[in-house]
Amino acid sequence: MDKKINNALKKIDSGQYGYCEGTGEEIGIERLEIDPLALYCIEEQERQEQLSDK
Repeated sequence: MDKKINNALKKIDSGQYGYCEGTGEEIGIERLEIDPLALYCIEEQERQEQLSDK
């Protein structure tokens, strides 16, 4: 968990926090309120989960 927190802090410092690592689009504020360490927007998260199920 510490690695995820450190990565989030680095993203805040670089201005990249809150942007999806897959699409580059903004992650919704509601999603970030639920999971401040989210790496993906909900659409990309679902796509990633579908890919891992195969």
